Amino acid sequence: GVYETEAFRKDGTRLIIEVSGRPATIRGRQVRMAAIHDVTERKHAEEAVRESEERFRSLTEAAMEGVLIHENGVILDANPSLCALTGYTLAELVGQNTLELIVAPESRKQVAERMRSAATEMYEMVGLRKDGSKVIVEISSRGATYRGRSARVVAIHDVTERKQAEEAALRLMEEQAARGAAESAERRSRFLAEASRVLGASFDYHTTLATLARLAVP
Repeated sequence: GVYETEAFRKDGTRLIIEVSGRPATIRGRQVRMAAIHDVTERKHAEEAVRESEERFRSLTEAAMEGVLIHENGVILDANPSLCALTGYTLAELVGQNTLELIVAPESRKQVAERMRSAATEMYEMVGLRKDGSKVIVEISSRGATYRGRSARVVAIHDVTERKQAEEAALRLMEEQAARGAAESAERRSRFLAEASRVLGASFDYHTTLATLARLAVP
């Protein structure tokens, strides 16, 4: 069989070796032949990847914004904030298609194009929760290696309340502008009506001008 063990060089440095053995006959004697392969660098690389993934998991679990990892649109992992945002458990998310599960129909074409282009710029899209309700989110993503696989890490920030506040402020400004325009039109109408009355009633040129001047000043 094949197994791993530790070994030491003459100078005392530690090695990790992979040993494979098989029976053999040499000069009429039954012996075991062993092949020894130094896997120290590979094991160190695997350990570095494992530590990196553990740090990533710790950071994403503490993050307030949603984070998911996908491979060609298929969800590999997600943090608790994303589960809370979408209403799905991690088990319900993993293995599912991102576009079909958590992207609203009106945003699927946009998100698919972003996936194909591997764009990293932030953009807005409409997300879909488990209960069918929609949420406006900001998306940013980047390429990453996850458990030895090429994937993308996506950060998802809920901006629904901010967008609603912006829309409410815009509506208020539009209403105020419309009200101001209506009041201005009403003032112009009153001025023209009074001016017509004055012009029709007075034959004194200077008096008429003075009266019109007073009317023109709000």
